[in-house]
Order: sequence, then C-alpha cells, then structure tokens
Amino acid sequence: IHSVVGAFYEDFSDELDKISSSGEKSNIKLPAEESDYACPKCSKKMIYKSGRFGKFLACRDYPACRSTIAVDKDGVPIQPKEKKVELADFKCELCGGDVVLRNGKYGEFYACANYPTCRFTKQKLIRTGVDCPVCGSEIVARYARPKTLVYSCSAYPTCNFTSWDRPLKAKCPDCGGVLYYKKAKSAAVCKNTACGYVGETDEVESDE
Repeated sequence: IHSVVGAFYEDFSDELDKISSSGEKSNIKLPAEESDYACPKCSKKMIYKSGRFGKFLACRDYPACRSTIAVDKDGVPIQPKEKKVELADFKCELCGGDVVLRNGKYGEFYACANYPTCRFTKQKLIRTGVDCPVCGSEIVARYARPKTLVYSCSAYPTCNFTSWDRPLKAKCPDCGGVLYYKKAKSAAVCKNTACGYVGETDEVESDE
C-alpha cells in the first residue's frame, strides 16, 4: 500500500510542479456568494464581489443592472449619510417658495426648493468685511469661474467697483487707502497711483 501511495504522490507532485512552473492560471471559478439583500433598482438578489477597495454588493443581473452597494467588514450595507439641507433666510424671487443652499462648480449657490418646477438660482456672495473705496458699501466676492474669485461692490449696479485682487482689511500705512493682496508678488499693494505702497501682509490668503 505504501508503495502505491508513494508512486501516486510522486506523479501528482510532478504534475503540480509542471502547472506551477508553466504559470497557467486555474479556470476554476468559485460560486457567487448570494446575499439576503435585494437590489434597490430591480429588486433581484445581490451577490458579494471583491474589488480593489474590498468586498461590495453587486446586482446579480449585471451588466443589465449595474447597481452596487458598499458594505462594512461584516458584509452589511453602509447607509449613505443624509445631506443636511440649509434653508436660506429669504424666499424664491420667482415663486415665493423656500430657497436652499447647494454646491456647484462655481461654489455655493442658492436654488429654489421647488426645482425643476422652478429654476430660480442665485450665487452666494462671500463677505469680505472691507469697505468699497468708491462708495463705502461692503465689498463681496463671487466665483467668476471655477476656483477664481472676483471682488465687487455689494451696491452693484449702482456702484461698479470690481477687482481681481483680494482687498485686505488692513489700510495702506502711507495713504490710508485699500490694500490688495497681489498673488503674483505675495504682497500687499496699494493701487493708488500716487502712493504705490508694496509691503508684507499677515492676512491669510483665501482659497481661490
């Protein structure tokens, strides 16, 4: 018996060595692990799969249905956190409904809660706390394009003051005028042509 088993093992071992050295991959596929969870889109049973970020649930009807759900270490679906809706302190200018704060590629903006029935939108202005050098109203900022702010007078269109450079709260030490943060120079500059002050600033640069 020992000689028969030994001969078999030697032959079997040789075959395993051949497969390992050839680098051939096994064509054996493990059966899908079915879950107790139904697909939220088509109601069919979901199965567990593994990806680069670990285990997840996928609809068994893939690719007809591409629904997937993230799971925790125990295989339980992770519920997405509900986004808190922030209401504005004013009503929609078109329909009188509630207005909510949303995010877009140009930053935060206000939109009517009755969208898409009502398509009212209004960009949220960023307060600077700096007085306009023309009329004395507050200077506010808004996104002219993604990640790029433009500064203008809150009294627009009555006052047409605008600036691409960020106004600073500190006043010019030479003439008392408004100082601006010049990004290219990383310095505070006075745009009063009769002054021309350039100096350092302790104010932190805003995200642009």
